[in-house]
Amino acid sequence: MITLEQYEQIRRMYHLEEKSGRQIARELGCSRQTVSRALSLDQPPAYTMGKPRSAPVLGPYQARLDALLQENEHLPKKQRYTARKLFELIQAEGYAGSEAGVQMYAVRWRKAQRRPATFLLWSLSLDRMGRWTGEKPTSFSKASSRRSRSL
Repeated sequence: MITLEQYEQIRRMYHLEEKSGRQIARELGCSRQTVSRALSLDQPPAYTMGKPRSAPVLGPYQARLDALLQENEHLPKKQRYTARKLFELIQAEGYAGSEAGVQMYAVRWRKAQRRPATFLLWSLSLDRMGRWTGEKPTSFSKASSRRSRSL
């Protein structure tokens, strides 16, 4: 994988200095495929981590955090655990790591547990006054009980 500087250098050499792909590959010491890939992309590719990092400090407490977060889903909104409270609970059990580690674990856990968004298909039409009105949604969800509304 090439760095952002190499990506910019390849594009600069091709577009500004008008060098061929073979010449760029020869001068930079990379393959022609790498040069052609860099030229074909509009933006440099975003970095993606191959595998998740291990959590040596948080690792033994992940099962307890999972249980607390699962329990947290069933509590009333005002009684739910904050990341600070989760940190204090597992710190009392011997956790020696940082609060930020617990907070990031809770955020990732909540994102993984979140349901995907439900998209509703409203059929829109114009009424006699020229206003847009929406009919009942075609998908069954919480919004299916809404009445027609003006948009």
